[in-house]
Amino acid sequence: MRGSEHSAKVTRRLHWIAHIGYASRGLLFLSIGILALLAAADSHRQTVGWTGALRVLGQSFGTPLLAVLLLGLIFFSVWRILQAYLDMDGLGDKPLALAKRVVFAITGIFYSLAALWILWVLFGFAADKSEDALLRHWTYWVLHLPFGPWFLAFVGMTVVGTGVGLGIRAWTAPLDQRLVVKQKTKVWLRPMTRYALAARAFIFLLIGGSVIIAAFEFDSREAKGLGATLTALREQFYGGLWLGIVAFGFITYGCYEFAQSFWHRGSSR
Repeated sequence: MRGSEHSAKVTRRLHWIAHIGYASRGLLFLSIGILALLAAADSHRQTVGWTGALRVLGQSFGTPLLAVLLLGLIFFSVWRILQAYLDMDGLGDKPLALAKRVVFAITGIFYSLAALWILWVLFGFAADKSEDALLRHWTYWVLHLPFGPWFLAFVGMTVVGTGVGLGIRAWTAPLDQRLVVKQKTKVWLRPMTRYALAARAFIFLLIGGSVIIAAFEFDSREAKGLGATLTALREQFYGGLWLGIVAFGFITYGCYEFAQSFWHRGSSR
């Protein structure tokens, strides 16, 4: 009992990390969505992923905003790792719960890398590198390792599995169980979040599929990050429409992350 009470106290004390982290991720998703929406409306505008969105934010609002985002993404990565390692949400040790905690850990590592990329930009390094170039470089390196294609295919299937998980969550439980809001707020927040998660799931499926193709084709150029995936989507039949749908999904998810920052509460166990 004491262990449970101590865990609850630790969660409440660390919860300010989650507030800042969710807000920072919300700003990132909102920026990606707005830039993608502009690209959907103007075929001459280049689509960008998360590195491109950060670059635009830095150019538009300057170094201070990037520094704030750096701190926020570090907080978010720390929060995700704490969710995975300390089980902040009280998920337990059942297979499905462990799988969700592993996803938390992977997400934490990803946003740690995003924060590291911002740090490089702030110090004048890698300012012209996109996640697509980094992904192709990493894919090329992995392909030439022993059993590299098999490992790359596994990574691609993991990304696809994450997309499937997001799709299932969009249908079954779109709202975070620790999001404390009134029922009338849930009425409009739930369908909004369901749409946002579905858009993210779709993009995860496309990115994971491209990584799997790169593994089987032994061609790192087949692997696509977020920016290249959005570009490929726009090049399809009615591509501007599809890109606009996804862009609104990212904007909506950014708004949901701000809701998370405002209404998310620590454990009361």
